[in-house]
Amino acid sequence: MNEFLDSYKHLEKLCNEIYNQNNGVSQYISHMESLSGFNSMSVPGWNKDYRRLKEVRHIRNSMVHDASDDGTNYSEKDVKFLNDFYQRIMDGSDPITMFRFYNQASEIYSKGKQEKPISNVNRKLFNPEASNGGNKKKSFIGGIVGGIVGFIFLIGLLIMLLIYVLNRIGFFVKV
Repeated sequence: MNEFLDSYKHLEKLCNEIYNQNNGVSQYISHMESLSGFNSMSVPGWNKDYRRLKEVRHIRNSMVHDASDDGTNYSEKDVKFLNDFYQRIMDGSDPITMFRFYNQASEIYSKGKQEKPISNVNRKLFNPEASNGGNKKKSFIGGIVGGIVGFIFLIGLLIMLLIYVLNRIGFFVKV
């Protein structure tokens, strides 16, 4: 029983971080439901993963909330699915990430651009605010600091270039 619940909690924690909410597995399932019908069938295994996520969530809910449940209604396949699904999210090969990848690749292709489709799909595709914890002020200040540092660097390069040019034309008198 602990093995199943530990694997479920591990996946739940990851999904909580992705969606910046509790009940992360339920959030993932809801996200899949919201995308159903929008070319989700182009993602191999979409329906199977959706059904399996609902099954393992039901098993977990029964174990936690049903006093008569003795914790034996799961199999090693369920534990393996939870662990594999966790790894697929980490690798960017889970259904929602693949859905986003296929749609972005399709948009690039349909617009006739010669750009390469993205290859390193990550959690930003789930929720752009999750990538910086929703702290826009920090990224704004970081942008300003980065801009100032870049500006100072550019001024330094221009001064060095000016000194080099003036030296080459003999502006500085050698004593």
